[in-house]
Amino acid sequence: MRKKVFVVDAYTLTRKGLRHLLEEHDGFVVCGEADGWREAIKGIRKLHPDIVVTELKLQDGSGWELIRRAATGEVEAPILVLTACDEKLFAVRLLKAGARGYLMKTASLPLVVESLQRIAAGHIAVSDSVCSEMVELVKHQNATANHANELDMLSDRELQVLGYLCQQKINKEIADCMGISEKTVSTYKSRLMEKIQVRTTAELLARIKTISAEQILQTPD
Repeated sequence: MRKKVFVVDAYTLTRKGLRHLLEEHDGFVVCGEADGWREAIKGIRKLHPDIVVTELKLQDGSGWELIRRAATGEVEAPILVLTACDEKLFAVRLLKAGARGYLMKTASLPLVVESLQRIAAGHIAVSDSVCSEMVELVKHQNATANHANELDMLSDRELQVLGYLCQQKINKEIADCMGISEKTVSTYKSRLMEKIQVRTTAELLARIKTISAEQILQTPD
């Protein structure tokens, strides 16, 4: 029996393309699709897919919201993140949050299919480079906090807010995307600015530009 896949992506062309590619494979069928996490939750509850494939950048916010709800049981299907967002920035964090796999959209179709098969069998699916990062993090899990880089100190929600700030979104837009109040956005923003030790949004964005992808997941020697 084919495994049912629900596709979540902001762009119709991407969703249709993934549907076409997956349905050429005997093991999968796309049972539904959505352009945002709110619509996706409704579809997932109705269609009961075996796997959800989501981009991080959605029409109404972020794929993080689906992953958060999967962690609480609100979304029952395992989630594969298939995104244009750099895996060095987000993969390990999202796997810790509850995603079952993370691939870049540059991945080959055979790798996407193999990853879906692994997730359907109850395993984690990541690229070789992310797997290596995870091994290194486990090796250094007892490292002291003062060795942590700046972004590692941020909570998942603070990191989400930072991502929206980098997209030049104002507090109200961020609140709408995350489904929280502007006051809560301000609180997250204040906390992350305090952790990174800056006083203005301009200083924050300038500081983040100096942190390379390698630094973000760097572990101490």
